[in-house]
Amino acid sequence: MGYYEAIELISDQTVIHAAALWTTLIAGVLMQLLPRRYVFLPFLFAALFIPLQQRIVIGGFDFLMVRILILFGFIRVFTRSEYRNFDFNTIDKIIIVYIFFKIITFTLLHASAGAFINRLGAAFDTAGNYFLLRFLIRDFEDFVAIFKGLIFLCIPLATAMIIEWTTGRNFFSIFGGVPETTFIRDGRFRCQGAFLHPILAGTFGASLFPIFIGFWRSEY
Repeated sequence: MGYYEAIELISDQTVIHAAALWTTLIAGVLMQLLPRRYVFLPFLFAALFIPLQQRIVIGGFDFLMVRILILFGFIRVFTRSEYRNFDFNTIDKIIIVYIFFKIITFTLLHASAGAFINRLGAAFDTAGNYFLLRFLIRDFEDFVAIFKGLIFLCIPLATAMIIEWTTGRNFFSIFGGVPETTFIRDGRFRCQGAFLHPILAGTFGASLFPIFIGFWRSEY
């Protein structure tokens, strides 16, 4: 079985826990009510604490919880006209070209309608996240507010990961989509939390660590 066939196998079915659905809906409501500077924090909470495999499948299309929250975000942006000061720049164009070629190359590689649909979903993720942030983060103070909130969100996440590291049991398995028993390699637990893979969990932490240190040593 190839890589794409494996993706199809795990994607073409609804996997949803009531707690994950309610968390998503509450986060979506908060995205409508919070000041613009903090709108993305409920999205980050859901992304960090709901396993990505939580999804509702309708007509072959995967509605991941983060995709639903992207929709909530754009509802807020357009109903409040928070797009008016948007200045389309060169980087925005590069992102669009990048997404376009990813769709074309992946579809040609696997030569199936399923591959095209899969890449449309990935394109929605990339473009949705990128442009939602472009609309909501307008200056450095907005950036600082997001990362300060992310620091606090990482405290319970790190606590859950430490518990997983000491017990070998993944708390997030109650939602489904991640294994209950933690992977072991060379006699050590490879914790993953709600992430798709332990490598992604490690990359997330390693990427944020120097930024958090920078905030700690700065005036912010």
